[in-house]
Amino acid sequence: MEQDHLNCAKALIKDKQLQIQYEVPNRIYYLPNEKAKMFQFSIPENVLIKPLDADRDAAFINFHWPLNTIHGYSESYLKSMIILNGGLGVFDKTTNNLLSWVLLNEMRALG
Repeated sequence: MEQDHLNCAKALIKDKQLQIQYEVPNRIYYLPNEKAKMFQFSIPENVLIKPLDADRDAAFINFHWPLNTIHGYSESYLKSMIILNGGLGVFDKTTNNLLSWVLLNEMRALG
């Protein structure tokens, strides 16, 4: 959230005598499709990029996610993100182990 939006939200929370349970700072970056399509990349021979599977991959991602203890429901949250918005994983071709991933959040932004 931009600082002026954050200050406004905090003032409203204080005015309503509410409490913030946790605050996680973040930034959202935007890259137009036209610019993104200009990137060139290569995929190493020993890996495969494929869609994530909520049942197979959410627990692994949750285990490695730094915020997994904040929400208390983070694994189900990650499953719903994968089901509703998709996501891609980089998998080892030999072991099929998930090496890296990208998810789309509620705003369909990388998350």
